[in-house]
Parts: sequence; C-alpha cells; structure tokens
Amino acid sequence: MLIVAESCRALVTGVIAAALIMGWLSLPLLLAAAVLIGACQPMTSAARMLLIRTVVPKEQLTRALTQDEVRINGADLAGPPLGGALYGLQALAHAVPFLFTIGSFVLSLISGFAVRAEPDRTPSSPAGDAGHGDLSNGVLAGITAIWASPVLRATTALLATVNAIGAGLGLIAVVILRDQSVSPAMIGLALGGGAVGGLAGAPLVRPLHRLRPGVLLIAVCCLFVPLIALLAVPYGPWWMAALLFVTMLGVPSIRVLVDVLVLRQAPADQRGRIVAAVMTLLAIGMPAGLAASGLLLQYLPAQTTVLILAGLLAIGVLITAVKPQVWQARWPD
Repeated sequence: MLIVAESCRALVTGVIAAALIMGWLSLPLLLAAAVLIGACQPMTSAARMLLIRTVVPKEQLTRALTQDEVRINGADLAGPPLGGALYGLQALAHAVPFLFTIGSFVLSLISGFAVRAEPDRTPSSPAGDAGHGDLSNGVLAGITAIWASPVLRATTALLATVNAIGAGLGLIAVVILRDQSVSPAMIGLALGGGAVGGLAGAPLVRPLHRLRPGVLLIAVCCLFVPLIALLAVPYGPWWMAALLFVTMLGVPSIRVLVDVLVLRQAPADQRGRIVAAVMTLLAIGMPAGLAASGLLLQYLPAQTTVLILAGLLAIGVLITAVKPQVWQARWPD
C-alpha cells in the first residue's frame, strides 16, 4: 500500500512539475493533482501506523510513536520555509520545490521496499462493541466498527472537529497578522511557533499518558478552546507564535492517544480497515474546515471568525464530555 501510494504521489507531482516547466499548468490540473495526492494520504498514514506496529516491540511502541511525532513536527517546521526558498529559485520556472517533493516521495517508497516485517496477527480485544458482528467484509467495515464502539465514535468525532477547526487556523492567523501590517517574514515566523510547540510537546507524551485516555483527550481539547479564542486579541506576531506554541504542546499526546485507543484495541483482523477509516474521517475535516474558514472570512472579521470556531469546538468538547464511556476508557495493558 505504501509503495503504490507513494509511487502515485511521485507520478502526479512529476506531472505538475513538467506542466510548470513547459508552461501549460492550469487550475483544473492543480485541483485534480490535489485530489489524487490527498486521496493517497489516508492510505499512506494507515500503512505507516500498521508498519510501525510490526517492526517495533510492544513495550517500545509508545516511545516509537513519540519519536514519530518529532519527525512530523520537524517536517512541519522545516517544510514551509524550505518550500518558499526553493520556489524563490528562478531555475526551471519555479519547479524546483516540486522536483524536491518528487525526490521525497521516491525516498519514501524506497524505504517501503526496505521494510521486512510480517503482519501483526496477535489477537486483541475490541474497544467497546467494535468486535461484535461480522465486520470483516465490505468497504464500510472500518466505519461500521467505529460507529459500533461508543469510545471510538466519540473520539473520532471530536478529533475530526479539532482537525476541521485547526485546518483553518493558519489561514485566519495570516489574515489577522496581515491586518496588523505584519511583514510576510514575521508571519512565517509566527506560524512556525506551532511546529516548535509540537516538537516541545513530544517529551510530554509519556507523563501526560499517566492520565486516563478520556480525561487526557477532553482536557487537551478544553485547553484548545480559550487558546483559539485568544488568537482574536491583536497583540502582534509574538503573541500569535506563543499561542500556537502552547496550543500544539498537547497535540503529540493526542496523536499517540489515537493510536493507542484505535490500533491497540481494534481486533487484529479489522485493524487495517479501522485505521484507514479513522485516517479518512480525520482527513475529511481538513478541507471542510478550510472551506468554512474561508467563507467566514469572506463576510466576517477575522476576530469574529476565530471566536465562532472556538465556540464550535467548545460545543464538540461538551458533547464528548457528557459521554461516560469516554471518561471510563482505560489504556490497554
């Protein structure tokens, strides 16, 4: 799955680079490429999560996932400025960042060839009612399993809401800082505060996981609400960077929590389907959140938009917090 998906993404990116160099790049082609590359994302995310499980001993899995958070946030920190610097090169009609991206996809698929691991066939207990019924067949088997488990259903719904709202925060932050006449360089620096917060939050995974998973999930999401609302206060780029930094501190713990609640508690024969379903549901919220944020910004001030998003997240947290199954969830042995 990983090799096929990365090959597809490399090929699509190659078409974009060729179109840019030859001068026939168009918006429909860019949209089609975005759809194809985005469609591969849940597949590669699910495959990587399952591959990590097959090559890492169980007692080291949380540590490995924490290190993976460092990789993710390190890429988030280095990627945007690197992309901007490469795009600034005049060579090949600004196609250098796309060529660099092709190389990254090729490196990823080569790494996939290098992995030698057997599937994890160890039976595991389902979360809640996820294992009831015959869910081994059918395209919607993973979504059916999520819906059947109160814990998985509530966790996935809340995290999809967080993803949708978080996807638009970068756009809103740019508009807020632009309205304060902040330079593009300082805007980039402010947005980088979130990636730095993610890196700083990786060492907090183990101590925060001493809390029950439901308590940790609700507590971190509750903290998101006032932090997002405070983005409306126009105190400049350093204020924005500090808020994004603090907001991202709890994100690595939540990402690892998803793996623990979904991967380790899903039945072995359904794990791949459930992981793919979760990744797809979480990914769906991102374009929806971006579209909604752009629509709100079209008709409302940025400060009002960010307060609306904070209110929507507060409603999502409240709906999840009233479910006793979430509070009673336990870490697997």
